[in-house]
Amino acid sequence: MDIVTQSSDLDALFVNKLYRRSMKEFNISRTGNFFAVQSELHLSTSIPHIFCSFEHFRGLLPLECFEVLKESPTVLNLYMLIEGLLMLPYFSQEGLTPKMICEIEETRRQRSWSRISPDFFEHSHPYFKTTLESITKHSKDLISNDESIQRCGTVICPDKIERMSFRLKDLFLTPLSFYFYLEHPKTNHSCDLPGHCGFLLKSRPEMKSGQPFKFTVDLCVDEEEYPNGLHIHPEFVKADKIHLVPLCSTIDGSQYFHASITWNEHGISRAFSDENSFPWWELGMSELDPFMDVFLTAFVTF
Repeated sequence: MDIVTQSSDLDALFVNKLYRRSMKEFNISRTGNFFAVQSELHLSTSIPHIFCSFEHFRGLLPLECFEVLKESPTVLNLYMLIEGLLMLPYFSQEGLTPKMICEIEETRRQRSWSRISPDFFEHSHPYFKTTLESITKHSKDLISNDESIQRCGTVICPDKIERMSFRLKDLFLTPLSFYFYLEHPKTNHSCDLPGHCGFLLKSRPEMKSGQPFKFTVDLCVDEEEYPNGLHIHPEFVKADKIHLVPLCSTIDGSQYFHASITWNEHGISRAFSDENSFPWWELGMSELDPFMDVFLTAFVTF
């Protein structure tokens, strides 16, 4: 490497560090007391839509559960409501009636929820096909590309290697970071900051008696944590506007495992081996290979 090239690289590194420092100061100034609570939030905010308890709804008749889910303060967005309905075998067999879908549309308007991305209905598990197809067939006011968008994260492993997919077990055993590119509509496509708009999520495993159990996910708002070329608009990108769904590679192709981490207070409820001594995990309603390839997808509402 010649002296000119080396000097140029050093200058670029200096400018990048200076930019990150100035952005951090800028974020503090524009968000007022947001960082005043950083000791509590650790410069991040928790994604609230994972490993939520479904106990309150169990034991209810299907139509009773439908009514309670619509009004429950535990249900924070339209994604959670639909995944809650997917938890009920009755609807997986019968689907939702046009009248029920009209009621969901009214609930969405009353609770000021964003419409959901059409990508949510792609790559669905066959078990959920009847329910999801009844929504896409009869819905007139639940689906929109303008109010929610799907993004697939790139994982940054502890060894700093970046990959699109990862092993399911890694999510429950290893701290990981995921970055997502997202040009938020509220920036009016006029962001003049260098690099790409997006956000960074950080997951941390939660063990139980030394065994994999659950994980937490935080939205990172510390610009210095971000990979080069990526920045967040924290005034627009909020943790409670991000809904996570694992996209798993199976022998039948890529499939969303809806509700597996949303409504699942038990985490990994059972680890066992089959007759060939291959390991399996019971995660929500699914039995999954811990070594299967997974993509972390985020549905972001606006």
